[in-house]
Amino acid sequence: MYELTLTGAARERFKQLAKERMQDQGISMKDLADKIERPVNSIYGFFNSYQKKTNRFLAAEIANALGIERSEI
Repeated sequence: MYELTLTGAARERFKQLAKERMQDQGISMKDLADKIERPVNSIYGFFNSYQKKTNRFLAAEIANALGIERSEI
C-alpha cells in the first residue's frame, strides 16, 4: 500500500488538482469511489474536510486513480 503525506498548501493544491483531473476525465465522486473501491462518503469527506490531517492512504489511492504524480503537487 502506498501513502501520500500532504500538509498545508500541498494538501489544498492536491485537492484542487484532483478536482481538475476529475473534471477533465469526466469522473464523478461516485465514479472515483467505485474506481478505488472505497465508500463514496470517504471521497466526499476527503474533499470537503477542513481537518489538518488528510488520510495519506486515501490520498495515494486518489492520486493513482487520477494519474497524479507526486512532482505535480
